[in-house]
Amino acid sequence: MKKIYKTILLSFALLVTGNLFAVKHNITVASNVFSPNTLTVTVGDTIVWTWISGNHTTTSTSVPSGAATWSHAIASVNDSLEYPITVDGTYSFKCNIHSSMTGTITALVNGINSPDLKANFSFNSLGSSAYKASFTLTKSSAVSLSIFDLTGKTVKVLISGARSAGSFSEIFNLEDLQKGIYLVDMNGENQRIVRRVIIE
Repeated sequence: MKKIYKTILLSFALLVTGNLFAVKHNITVASNVFSPNTLTVTVGDTIVWTWISGNHTTTSTSVPSGAATWSHAIASVNDSLEYPITVDGTYSFKCNIHSSMTGTITALVNGINSPDLKANFSFNSLGSSAYKASFTLTKSSAVSLSIFDLTGKTVKVLISGARSAGSFSEIFNLEDLQKGIYLVDMNGENQRIVRRVIIE
């Protein structure tokens, strides 16, 4: 049986376009301050919290739909945490020990925010090897929905072509894909959404 799990802490290489490479962003944890405490990043980047002094945590308080939550001690024993950004949107976090320590990460897709498509695109398991993609277009647009492996290679094109304005829901059989981690790439209305999925 194949299942989708949207939330998992796992680093991976994300290639949204041919020459885009993930970046690591460091946040130091010391003197009751996250520094920097505000970041704008791109989906596929990784956030690294690094201990400098004191006893702290980095704990998510809100994350976008489909993103993993986290809570990790940051101290001399556990001196870092790496968190890959897999979904665009706003991530808020705090230190559970020091209420004044808070931070915010804004994640964009290829440097562009895409709230409309994000709110209307989903890709979910129906059990066995069936998966359902749903999306809404506010105007006629070329649409593509593809699955990539972690090297950036296209392994399956699910949708390709023009669609009129409206809501769509389609079911796909992915039993021919090997177990593993994949990226589902949705393009429409000049916007792009990338979702990470695990098929097993």
